[in-house]
Amino acid sequence: MKTTRYLFAMSAVVCCVLAVSVVTAEIVNRQTTASEGFVFYALEGLEGIRPRVEFGISAFAEDKVRRDPLRIEDLQGRAEVVLRDAGVAVYESAAANPGVGELVITVNTWKTNLLSSFIVHVRTQLYQQADLVGGRQVRLMAQTWPAGQRLYEAQMTAVINIREMKREIKQEMDRQIGLFVQDYLTANPNLRGPWRTGTVRHMSFEGGFYGIVGDDGGRYDPHNLPQEFAVDGLRVRFRGKLTGRHTYHMWGETMRLIDIKRLD
Repeated sequence: MKTTRYLFAMSAVVCCVLAVSVVTAEIVNRQTTASEGFVFYALEGLEGIRPRVEFGISAFAEDKVRRDPLRIEDLQGRAEVVLRDAGVAVYESAAANPGVGELVITVNTWKTNLLSSFIVHVRTQLYQQADLVGGRQVRLMAQTWPAGQRLYEAQMTAVINIREMKREIKQEMDRQIGLFVQDYLTANPNLRGPWRTGTVRHMSFEGGFYGIVGDDGGRYDPHNLPQEFAVDGLRVRFRGKLTGRHTYHMWGETMRLIDIKRLD
């Protein structure tokens, strides 16, 4: 009898735990969905981004013994290139323009007991100008991204061997900035440009390069054409941002591809 009562009690506890787990999961999912909706709303209409890379705790960068230190200017330049290549407008400052957000990438490094490794933490956050109304209007920079599931995805903590430090940090920066770009372009689909169809063509002059001859009669010179699409005669569907820049190719309109797919 005691055994039966014990088993019944345990079954009741398990059922309660499962029920609470299901309810908790549902609440978390609702909160995540709401947060993600807020993310897209917050990013909507942003004119551009000012990236800023900063060192928080930086044992690696301050180690003068290293022949190849981690330099903030290198990471800053990389962040700007990644954003521009994705078709995002990059600004010099976010302070004077409320339509420009500041994307802050913080890199922290700590020494471990092992001389050859460091603990590394990389985190990316977007700050925008916001108005607080409470008796009188106050404007300040507020963090609006990441939120929801992105809170966990837009950061990384790991123990990294010193030989891999610079490469790993740059790759992690690329990944986190890529998450932001994905959400930014989702909130601002017009920045992706219209879908076009065309044919990839190899041009033999100026050292040889690949361009896209559009079915709309346009000629497009994408500087970030993926290697797998560099096939003469390949039919593609693509969209991107026209940069208006001149290249030594002197052929077509320069473009940063955002999406490209093979046409069956």
